[in-house]
This record gives sequence, structure tokens and C-alpha cells, in this order.
Amino acid sequence: IIIPVKNGEKTIGKCVDSVLALDWPDFEVITVNDGSSDSTGEILKKYGSKIKVITTQGVGPSNARNLAVKEAKGEFIASTDGDCIVESNWLKELYSGFCEDKVGGVGGSQQSPDDDTQFGKTVAHFMKSIGFVTDYIKPAGETDNGKDCKPELKDVEHNPTCNVMYRKKIFDELGGFYPGLWPGEDVEFDRKVSKAGWRLLYNPQAAVYHYRTPDIRGFSRMMYSYGRVQSWLVRKFGFFRKIHYVPVALAAFLAGWIFILAKKPAFTAAVTFAAALCAFFYFLKSARSIGKSFEFILLFAVTVIFWNKGFFADMLGFDRRVK
Repeated sequence: IIIPVKNGEKTIGKCVDSVLALDWPDFEVITVNDGSSDSTGEILKKYGSKIKVITTQGVGPSNARNLAVKEAKGEFIASTDGDCIVESNWLKELYSGFCEDKVGGVGGSQQSPDDDTQFGKTVAHFMKSIGFVTDYIKPAGETDNGKDCKPELKDVEHNPTCNVMYRKKIFDELGGFYPGLWPGEDVEFDRKVSKAGWRLLYNPQAAVYHYRTPDIRGFSRMMYSYGRVQSWLVRKFGFFRKIHYVPVALAAFLAGWIFILAKKPAFTAAVTFAAALCAFFYFLKSARSIGKSFEFILLFAVTVIFWNKGFFADMLGFDRRVK
């Protein structure tokens, strides 16, 4: 089990405690304290020989995970983050997904911890509501995965590294996570895994509780980073995810909107109002269950603005941070 962490003093203790309490007979835990300037290092030292700690000066999540994978002795590599808490049956459920030889990776669901901030819980709920586009937080689903696979397992194109297990030999065959890439290093890796012919499955029973950004400023930065990296992925692999078509559709919509507005302003205003109303009621329906209607609309607006800003900043060469 590998756990990269940087400045995670608020959550890393909860994370490691949950991992050490797993219902599994034998496993090793490798944490990477990646240049923390808070008390993360001191917290990890308290666990002594129960975990292995690799300390770096700040090499980034991709390199940190690669270092941990090289040190790992097991046949399977499970990964979570320092801001996650795992269920006691987490390893069992992930491992159960390796129901045939061509399964290369299995991921699981993300929930909100009870003690997360209200804003963090709202973010998690919002991310689920747009999961059909982002493929980040997934709903439970069923598919026919063969006689040896459980019915709740679902074929997917991507599982986030906060909740996933891979066969270690895949790292030997394909190399590790792309150095310097974050976020999106897990998307890039899964793309290589899929292109090599391996299956990726999702098991909703393998759950982690993921702490989210506590404020709108952090959420805005996160969306910008997500958009910027998705542009990099498009430049490398071409369009291969539903979300990659969003900025293209948005640009086409705006161009068409401006053109029609000049020709038929009344018609354009009516169509725009109808589309906005549909989007409003969709998110309102999702938000009512947690009583956060205004916050959902705000998160949607921030996502559209900052995600696309990041995408075009990389695509047009204004902010390219990874070669």
C-alpha cells in the first residue's frame, strides 16, 4: 500500500490508522513524505516499524508514487492518498476484482468523511453529480464481466489513485506515472494500461473517505489544474474522454451563439434562457438532498470558468508546465 503525502498533518494520522486496521493478513505500507513543511514527518515517525517512510524534498505525487512502487515487494500495489480514510474491507474488495488474468487494475468509490467541512461535503456531492462527464467519482453500476466476476463490477477507463490497486508487473511493463505530471498522472497511466490491453474495473464496495478542499479558492485552483492537465492529455493521446469534448463544444456553442445573436436576438435569448433553466433545475435536484442549492450553482459556474480557463491556457501555450 503506497501513500504519498505533503503537508497532511490534519489527516495523515487518520489515514495510516485506517490502513493498519485493514482486515487483511499480510501487507506492507510505504508512505512518501514529499517535502512536507508541517508536522507530517513527526506524525509518521510515531508508527515506527509498522510502516516504511520515504522522505523527499518535494518530487511531486508522480515521482513519489514511483519511488514507493520500486520499494514495494508485493505482487499487487494498492494506492490511496494522505487525505483519505479506507474501509476495513478495502483491500479485500479491490483484490476481489482481479477475477481474470486480463484485469490490470481495480478502483473503488469515494465518500465524504463525517468530520469533513460542510464545503468539502458539498464538493464531493457536486463531483458525483458531474461524474457522468468527468469519470472521477462514479455511481454504482452493473455489467456482465464474465462468470468469474462479481455482478457489481464495472469496466471503466480510469480509476483515481486515491483508491486503486494494480498488478505490480504493469509498472515493470509500462513504466510508472509520468514524471512531473499532476494532477492527471493517474489518467495518463490508465490510458497506457488500457492501450496495452489490460482491463480496468470499478468496485463500488471498495470505499475510501476523501477529505476535500475546504474553500472556494482551493476548489477554483483545483479546477484550473484539472483543465490544464486535460489539455496536455489531449495533446498526447488525442480526444479519448467525454470531458475532452467539453471545451470544443463550449467554443462551438459560443461561436454559434454570437452568430445567431446577431441574426435573431430574441430567439437566441429564448434558447439561452431555456438551456440555463434546464441546467439550473438539474443541479437543483441534485443539491436539494443536501440543502445546498446556491453552493451547487456556484460550484458549477466556477467549474465551467476555471476548468476551461486551464484547458485553453495549456492548449494555446500560455501555461504549459509539463513537457
